[in-house]
Amino acid sequence: MSEITIKAFAEQIGIEAERLVKQLNDAGVSGKSVDDSLRDDEKRQLLEFLRGGTPAPAAPSSRGKITLKQKTSSEIKQTSKTGIARTVHVQTKKRRTFVKREVLAQQEAEREQVERQNQEIAKQEEQVRLAAEQQAAEVEAERVAQEQAVVDAAELIAEQAAALEAEIAADDAVAAEAAQAKAEEQAEPEQVVAESTENKPKEAAAEVA
Repeated sequence: MSEITIKAFAEQIGIEAERLVKQLNDAGVSGKSVDDSLRDDEKRQLLEFLRGGTPAPAAPSSRGKITLKQKTSSEIKQTSKTGIARTVHVQTKKRRTFVKREVLAQQEAEREQVERQNQEIAKQEEQVRLAAEQQAAEVEAERVAQEQAVVDAAELIAEQAAALEAEIAADDAVAAEAAQAKAEEQAEPEQVVAESTENKPKEAAAEVA
């Protein structure tokens, strides 16, 4: 084979030039552009790569995944109406992605950590709810106690007022009885004196007779 540009070779085999450059890079022929020439040994290297279909491992990602790519190619010969034979290259690509065990373990640990965090958050929310309910119950109990204390105080004041009124009434009754008794005591000597005065003329008349 003679040297030919990558662009012309791509047109010859019926694929895009950028795709051919990528295939060359996968085959180990790097640093080529579509306008660069392609040597015979580079063509053979590309052909061996396409026929061999050796899996080319991709660089592991930050998540620890490894992707294996496999390319296989085949040739189909076609004859045009003019009798010119043409070879069509058919390429098949396969990709398989593997995840390392330590990555799976890390993901499982992260999942468990998230679950623990969610459980802790739920526990904290429950504690906050219970504390709020307890505080509300305490406030309600204090309000009821204050209202009951007001009622008890009012009842006590009413009882004290009634007792005081009864005591005052009793004192007034005692004072009235004492005043009446004193008045009666004062009235008795006056009646005796009056009776004595009335009896003296009668006694004198009896003596004269």
